[in-house]
Amino acid sequence: MSINDDKCFQWIQQRSFFIRAILNPIYICKFHKVKTFLWFMFVIVAGQLGTIINIIQRTVFDNWPIGKALIPDSLSGNFYTFSLVLLASLLGPLFIDFIKDEKPHYRKIGMVFVTILIFTIILCAVFYSFATHNISNSNIDYNNLRNSDICVDIPQLIFYICALVFARYYFGYSLLEHHEKDIHLSDEEYRDREELEKENLSEQALTVTDDGKGVKI
Repeated sequence: MSINDDKCFQWIQQRSFFIRAILNPIYICKFHKVKTFLWFMFVIVAGQLGTIINIIQRTVFDNWPIGKALIPDSLSGNFYTFSLVLLASLLGPLFIDFIKDEKPHYRKIGMVFVTILIFTIILCAVFYSFATHNISNSNIDYNNLRNSDICVDIPQLIFYICALVFARYYFGYSLLEHHEKDIHLSDEEYRDREELEKENLSEQALTVTDDGKGVKI
């Protein structure tokens, strides 16, 4: 199926600029399956291979429930660490794009994304600091975690999911330029559309000579 035959993609292109700026970078990965697979394996899976092996060891060999198998890594702050590293790794390429290109194609989207990333990193670092401080001051028996009533750190899980979503968004963002003729999200395209709308409104204003009731205006 070509990109122009995809009904969901066409539906997205009929939405407002704001909705298209959110959905296009996520959905467009569908048309780059090999690149998406390689990105997922080498960035997401390889980036947390140690944690994945720990969870497999507990669930497969030690017969831990999956919910309990996440707790030791959660208490160690491994998901916080991965989230911080992953989020911080997205900022570098974004700033490099702004520096190397005098007129980046997607400056508006990029600047909003950078702002969200920075605030998310700050919040994640604050939560990580408090979480590790509380853990260091508590007496936790790691040998009996399987039978304890300790649960996975919910804020840590939220930041972890956000990091994965933002990473997926950036990967799609890096592919937007290949489909600009279909998505029309670049700053220049956006300005051209605004100018065209203004010209159309001006032409309509000039052609209207009465108010529809025969009264001249």
